[in-house]
Amino acid sequence: MKNSPTVRRDLVGFAAWRGKTVAMDVAHTHGEVELNWMVTGAATYFLAGRFQSLTPNRLALFWAGIPHQLVKAAANTEFIWLTVPLAWLLQWRITPAFTKRLLAGNLIEDPQSSPADGTQLQRWVNDLKAPAPELRQIVLLELEARVRRLALAAAPQRSRATAPSGAIERMTQFIGLHYLEAVSVTQIAAAVRLHPNYATQTFKRATGMSLWDYVLRLRVSHAQRQLLTTDAKILDIAMESGFTSASRFYAAFRHYSGNTPQDYRTRVAVRPAIFHDTIS
Repeated sequence: MKNSPTVRRDLVGFAAWRGKTVAMDVAHTHGEVELNWMVTGAATYFLAGRFQSLTPNRLALFWAGIPHQLVKAAANTEFIWLTVPLAWLLQWRITPAFTKRLLAGNLIEDPQSSPADGTQLQRWVNDLKAPAPELRQIVLLELEARVRRLALAAAPQRSRATAPSGAIERMTQFIGLHYLEAVSVTQIAAAVRLHPNYATQTFKRATGMSLWDYVLRLRVSHAQRQLLTTDAKILDIAMESGFTSASRFYAAFRHYSGNTPQDYRTRVAVRPAIFHDTIS
């Protein structure tokens, strides 16, 4: 991942920071909701199988459990980032329509620019660096209020995504419709009329991960949503998420999330004390 050495990118828990960034080498996932504020520059994400551009000085939010990658960043592009665990945001019980859009992998961007957001985000960066639990509580309360305003302001279908046109987007559109089924790389390639080898190479070159890696990431993301939002049995979630055996599910889940499914449900889903730096 080619990011500025002055910026921490180990996105875990409740944190905020500011710095310059460049394009990432590979798509990745993590368990938090990510807020982006692009101070200067231009940037495009590969998110949920679509290429989506950010608008400078406009708050944008997405769930980072969906595979995402900053694929383009102009010189001297500067961001303010903030991450908050998905489970915390779900506990705010914001409108179901907003939550559904978030978990589906949409980039939710405020339809209007608000200069006050930049000032507020910088304050959050400073406050979360301070060793004061009360400041963390204040930031969390202010953040909840700001996300609620964003949910209210953003039109239900508002998105900067365009209709799929390139081979990558056509492949990810097909995967998005079928990743819970017994799909293969050969079927994915055939759906977009490409040779399997060419499809695999093209996808790897554009995203830094294989087609099958992308399928598995989506399946694990689906399982994470189910673990946090339902009381379904873990084995049932495994089968519903497209895995053909419990062993394959557990191996993939641990590989991509760093937790077992049970740990994720019982430890990640429980909101920790806000003065802790991370969740585990």
